Amino acid sequence: MSNFKNLISASILMALIVMLTQCKSEVAEAIPDVSGIDVSYEMIRYESLLSDLDTSNLKSGFNQLKESHPVFTDIYFNNVVPISSQGLHDDAFISELASFLKDDRIRRLLDTVDVLFHDFQEEYQDQYTQAYKLLKHYIPEFEAPNVYTLISEYAYQHFLFPDATGDGLGVGLDMYLGQSFDYKRIDPSSPSFSDYFTRTFSEEHILRKSMNAIVEDMLPPASGTTMLDLMIHNGKRLYILDKILPEAHDSVIVEYSSEQMKWARSNELEMWAFFFKEKLFYETDMMTISKYINPSPNSPGMPEESPGRTGNYMGWQIVKAYMKKYPKTTIKDLIAMGDSQKIMDMSRYKPKKP
Repeated sequence: MSNFKNLISASILMALIVMLTQCKSEVAEAIPDVSGIDVSYEMIRYESLLSDLDTSNLKSGFNQLKESHPVFTDIYFNNVVPISSQGLHDDAFISELASFLKDDRIRRLLDTVDVLFHDFQEEYQDQYTQAYKLLKHYIPEFEAPNVYTLISEYAYQHFLFPDATGDGLGVGLDMYLGQSFDYKRIDPSSPSFSDYFTRTFSEEHILRKSMNAIVEDMLPPASGTTMLDLMIHNGKRLYILDKILPEAHDSVIVEYSSEQMKWARSNELEMWAFFFKEKLFYETDMMTISKYINPSPNSPGMPEESPGRTGNYMGWQIVKAYMKKYPKTTIKDLIAMGDSQKIMDMSRYKPKKP
């Protein structure tokens, strides 16, 4: 009897080893080899360059900064932190800039960002490069934007702009100071600093949010105005993010906590039934739709522990099902597909049972 048990145990162990080996192999095969793909871009620590300006010789230093990064400097001081309405060339602006750089609040913010992100380039450039290479693998005409880090006085996480030689990506590091930073004190009345937003204002979400800005810019507008149209649009975005950030956890991709991710996976069937019962797929009222596709504490009508943006999560599952069923479909094909109903119908998506 003991020999039989040992035989079963050995068989189970071997099966597990084979299964784990296959899983690792499948994961490795699922990530394309992009070592032969070249991407060219710069990473500029703009807030550090500002902080290092010599206030005793500010005009000369600023002129050199503007000469090195003309487009971003114009955008930064005209749109991100518009400290003067007189342009960037006269003495009045230099005086305003001096006051800005000497302001205790700005100095504390620059110092905080420097402490937390002193080695940003060393820590993140390889991650940006890998994501850029994967995006270029899927979309060969993609050109990697230059990355400019900055402080925005808590106004911007990311923005894209036409740079001198291509595109540029602004990354507001003051929007990633982590859970220990009290964002609510900035503006207690603003929903932008609610817990369900600020939970993702952390380092692990920088790359995801950066690439989200780029992917969103690539996608054409949603093909219509129904909930389904927006679900599929956002599902495409999440699918592409998952492909170019293969090592990121699903909870980071969809911006859920681990508990919310677990809930969503365990309740796919119930969410699917809820959307059908409430006739939400063809809803056109944006006030109603926004409750399920925009950030929120939870999803109205679902249990309290449900996460927000469940419409996006379901759209992601539909797109994944479609791409699995039609593996010859490229990312470019997916982006070009405009019929949301067709994608849902052809996906034959079946929610997971708990």
